[in-house]
Amino acid sequence: MQSSIADFIDLEHLQCIQDSCSAATGVALVTVDYRGVPVTRYSGFSEHCLIGRSNPKFKLLCERCDAQGGIRSTLMGEACIYKCHAGLVDLAVPIIVKGAYVGAVLGGQVRLADEPADLETIISPRDSLVDDQQLAEQLARAWDKTVTVSYDRLWATVQTLRSLVTYAVGSDLSTSESDASLIQEKNEQLNTEREAREELEVALRKRDYDASRRDEVCRHANYALNAIHCLACKEGAARTDAATLDFADIVHYLIDTRTPIVTLGDELAHMEALLRVYQAWRGDTLQHSVKVPERYRTASCPFMTLDPIVMAIIGTVMGSPEEACSIDLVAEEDGDWVVVQIVERGLSVSDVSDAFEEESAGRFSLEFADRNLSRLTRGASSITARSHPSDPNGAIISFRLPYLGVS
Repeated sequence: MQSSIADFIDLEHLQCIQDSCSAATGVALVTVDYRGVPVTRYSGFSEHCLIGRSNPKFKLLCERCDAQGGIRSTLMGEACIYKCHAGLVDLAVPIIVKGAYVGAVLGGQVRLADEPADLETIISPRDSLVDDQQLAEQLARAWDKTVTVSYDRLWATVQTLRSLVTYAVGSDLSTSESDASLIQEKNEQLNTEREAREELEVALRKRDYDASRRDEVCRHANYALNAIHCLACKEGAARTDAATLDFADIVHYLIDTRTPIVTLGDELAHMEALLRVYQAWRGDTLQHSVKVPERYRTASCPFMTLDPIVMAIIGTVMGSPEEACSIDLVAEEDGDWVVVQIVERGLSVSDVSDAFEEESAGRFSLEFADRNLSRLTRGASSITARSHPSDPNGAIISFRLPYLGVS
């Protein structure tokens, strides 16, 4: 059972810290649980966000942003700053107890005077939010009243919050734990943070180098794909043109995705493009379908989770031109989870297991996908394979994703 924040810290004590920090910095704050649902009262919330959260659909997206912000900060190992679905700038400070993510202090609701060009938008804005004309007008008027701060001031607020929350959690735990175990825990936490910081510094240096290479690759890929597209249109090669456009989508997904967490919908769109390209090659010997309801496509999913699973299956059947295979992607709800299933007919479960074992240990491997699933779900999900219940030459590969119920 998922631990509650209230198990580790007095919420009234946390409310006092939150209120004082909000009053001192002018930044709105709220503490949420691991699902993004508030467990404290709002502190210093802007008129814009109070108006928006009075609308149920707007509020659901706010809670999804809150949950994503907490998950994002946990995966990064530190607090983070990002844009919400409404275009305001927010912050997330994770609350991690004994290695488990139990919630986060979230805040912001500001505009930046010096906004970085690469500031991430946590989820895409939804056009449906402006269907209510009266709400849209109220939000537009309130937008002009939102506070504008510098990036340095907002980052200083993040650091202050992080220190206060760390102290508050540690202080409350000390009432029920011995000093020796608390010291050991803090030492382990410091070592983990130090290692994470060193890894992040290396990753940032590598990112700067990789970014220049990625831009060059993207420029050449765009030129080549445009040339092939024009040639296919000129020659009337409709199937070649369709495969070229799908391949362009595949390339852009791989190159342009800069975050470790995407949505299940993003992953499915990538898989559909990939499977269409392979079907253009194999014809009727490769069938595929994607039957995932729209409401599940908003579920958070690690980047490149489906790709190594499907590629391992395709790589096995591609060696035999006469061998037929079908791949169906489905999903169903199971409480707080979405169970994603890759239903394959053509290979037995032992064949699939062999294919997984032989699958390359490259950057986007099964090991990579399984590790990121474990991090997202705090060890509650992994990739599993079992025999198809009605087909001995079939298998079902599945994994679970946390589901917030946002439609």
